[in-house]
Amino acid sequence: MMANKNHNEYMSYFKDVSSLTTIDIPNQPNAIKGDSLKLKIKDFYNIKNKNSIEEAILSIPLKENDIILITGSLYLAGEVLNLN
Repeated sequence: MMANKNHNEYMSYFKDVSSLTTIDIPNQPNAIKGDSLKLKIKDFYNIKNKNSIEEAILSIPLKENDIILITGSLYLAGEVLNLN
């Protein structure tokens, strides 16, 4: 997410998500840092910060039919697609 957005308001739409993982968005200097975002959104009990997209995805203990939601930035979604 960009640093100037209302992070808590946006994240309130995901209050029922079982866990969150934040990262820095590569090549986006105006984005909030993943560790800063983790500290700002206090309504979630299971938040991790990882150093990369790959590390974040690999850290998720997926079960059959689980869904990974990548949200907050089209720039981040583009970076994920570039990895695929």
